[in-house]
Amino acid sequence: MPTLKKDIYDGLASLPRGRYSIDNKLDDKGWVLLLMPYPDAPHPLHKDELSIQIQISTTGRYFTLYSPLAILKERLQESAGEHIFRRHFYADQVDGASLAIQDVYDKDVLTAVYHWVLDSITPEQFATLLERFTDGVFTLMKEIDIIADKDSTIDPINK
Repeated sequence: MPTLKKDIYDGLASLPRGRYSIDNKLDDKGWVLLLMPYPDAPHPLHKDELSIQIQISTTGRYFTLYSPLAILKERLQESAGEHIFRRHFYADQVDGASLAIQDVYDKDVLTAVYHWVLDSITPEQFATLLERFTDGVFTLMKEIDIIADKDSTIDPINK
């Protein structure tokens, strides 16, 4: 098993029970869904759960954390896209997370993402990364709400 994949297994196994709804296993494609019960979230959530997915790259050299934020009904208006790209240049403005458009069943989904590009990660680093990514997701949710109020093509998932 490649080192990074083993590191993810170890990181998942070390997460506190009750905080995450997981079976602590990556599937055959290196993917796992974490559902975090979050009744007192700083932003409204669908079913009071935050959905974070982890995917190991096909090369096994990277992994990605991602969380869906909004469905794009059509192309983003130019001003919304420009705003998103300008804000995401500054890590402090988005708590280190970024945005990408993901194709999900022929729908474009605006998604918070973070790519881990180092060769390994300890369980402690994994837990810290997950917590910081969660903070970034909530920051981006607020950002998307503001943009969605001005751009009807954006339908926030958590509102």
